[in-house]
Amino acid sequence: TLKDHKKGLMQQLFPREGEMVPKLRFEEFKETSQWKQKRLEEVITEFIVPMRDKPKQLNGMTPWCRIEDLEGIYLSKSKSKQGVSDSIIKAMNLKVYPVGTLLVSCSADLGRCAITTAKLVTNQTFIGLFPNQDKLNTLFLYYIMSHSSDKLNAQSSGTTISYLAREKFEKFEIIIPEPNEQQKIADYLLSLDVLIQEQTAKIDAQKIHKKGLMQGLFPNINEVNV
Repeated sequence: TLKDHKKGLMQQLFPREGEMVPKLRFEEFKETSQWKQKRLEEVITEFIVPMRDKPKQLNGMTPWCRIEDLEGIYLSKSKSKQGVSDSIIKAMNLKVYPVGTLLVSCSADLGRCAITTAKLVTNQTFIGLFPNQDKLNTLFLYYIMSHSSDKLNAQSSGTTISYLAREKFEKFEIIIPEPNEQQKIADYLLSLDVLIQEQTAKIDAQKIHKKGLMQGLFPNINEVNV
């Protein structure tokens, strides 16, 4: 229910195609200016494209992340504990994403996003967007790019696996308000995500509790006298 509520809110908090203001706006911003259409290249200071080659050794300290590692808004480590050493990063000239980079999936499952909270390296699945903080809030960018997954997929190319090149990301258009309104929207959606995570954790704990109870409530087949 919370996830459906959030999805419905996002459809109202961001302008629909062809419109410059959202259907739902916080009271203090209702009389302010319209949102502005911007190409990403106007608000992103750096587009970080990973190298094609995968390191053969993945036992270093800098996390090596894949799309399977995305779980929630933030990303700081590899679930498989894979990492790249400084010497390999230097030898292969690997791209290291700085803290605060928005990773956006640019192939296959386009539009999946995460914000880096540690320096890390990824495979080709992602492109890194490092926003100009004076113009664009990183958390707001996370939500608007996640919300734009259908649009990203529509602009992609590829016959078997969809792919969106850096050049198309640079020209990709988003509609944004002033920074203070960006912050308000991002904070509100984040509060919903925190609530969703809390409820999910409770459900997972109940499932584990139920599984333990069932093991105690029903006899083990090896213990049954035939």
